[in-house]
Amino acid sequence: DDDAITAGNPLFGLMIAFAVLGVLICLLLFGAFFRKRHTRVIAMSDWRFTSAFLLGCALMNVSTLSFLGPNDDWLCMSRMWAFHGSFALTFSPLFVKTYRMMKLVGAGGRGRRKKITHRTAAIYCLPIVAVQVVILTIFSVVDPSKQTEIIENTEPDVTQRIVCSHETNAFFITELVYEGGLLLLGCVLAFKTRHLKGDFGESRQLIFTMYDIAVVGSVIVIVTNVVGNYQAGRRVLYSIGIFWGTVFSCCVFVLPR
Repeated sequence: DDDAITAGNPLFGLMIAFAVLGVLICLLLFGAFFRKRHTRVIAMSDWRFTSAFLLGCALMNVSTLSFLGPNDDWLCMSRMWAFHGSFALTFSPLFVKTYRMMKLVGAGGRGRRKKITHRTAAIYCLPIVAVQVVILTIFSVVDPSKQTEIIENTEPDVTQRIVCSHETNAFFITELVYEGGLLLLGCVLAFKTRHLKGDFGESRQLIFTMYDIAVVGSVIVIVTNVVGNYQAGRRVLYSIGIFWGTVFSCCVFVLPR
């Protein structure tokens, strides 16, 4: 039994639908936001980093397509890189934008900006991505995600399942600490921007988005570790979580304009 979502599986079309719909919605919202980038309220709120985040949300939905197909070594490795890599690329501009806005509040709350240029802010994004690449590279060598055969003896039946698996839980724990830590810090930084005036930032949008990602991510991690070890069902839950988290976040930044 290949515990995977392949052509012919009813979930195959559902997964593609979620991915395509998520990409289209995120790109449409990005287009609407980008066209208004010269308006005062958007121009004053780091529209470049918001745009990067919106495009990253579309990329996150594209990454869910890697969940489709058999559990062979190549796809197992691709899934590991696609999801966590796209998360780092998507979250880094949002995190830096939040940090930049928090510095504005820390400058005294009177609109006196602590100067962080666009170039400097862009450089701040690199460590988040670089650390993720290092983590993925190390585990790709020492404990890669690969095709694994599991034998389950549940009398009177014996089930053989082919899954993607690591030899240890080290990768899961490392990513949970790293990505979870970034989300927790992001929520703290977003909360500190709550007194920022609307003309200088997007405090409400930052708070809603950070907390939405944190809550959705936490729920998905908990549920997928409770429901069992069947990877096909877990991947559907991942796709739904990514769809909801990205679309909601894009709507928060774009629709109030």
